[in-house]
Amino acid sequence: MAGVPHALFESTALVENSAEPPDATLAEALVAACRRARFACSEVDLWRDVGWTFDASVDAARFEIYFSRYRGSSTLLAVSPQDRKSNSGGNLLKLCTVVHDELARSAAIRNLRWMLGGPPERVTTVETPTLLAMS
Repeated sequence: MAGVPHALFESTALVENSAEPPDATLAEALVAACRRARFACSEVDLWRDVGWTFDASVDAARFEIYFSRYRGSSTLLAVSPQDRKSNSGGNLLKLCTVVHDELARSAAIRNLRWMLGGPPERVTTVETPTLLAMS
């Protein structure tokens, strides 16, 4: 694969607790969506004190989803395979699609774009993860 799938989007979500990064509610919604799609998920945790993270797995494939604010009101989210076997098969695309669908449903999310690798200013972005060249 050419890089880790990332989503870049603008979020108008309010900060729920000023002592924590914004978008805690979004993190919980993503976990719930992944669980509905039959992914086993860890609880949400702080990521580097600036964002949120959780683990998701299905069959033998393991992933980490993490995100934080990126330049103003933008948020950068990654769906990172945790080993080589998680990088193959359809589970990575399935998980990216679940994440995409949940983000696209939110009224607080605008300008949702996907890319492989980054930074966003230096790579091509597409509208959905199904358009990424993941192989």
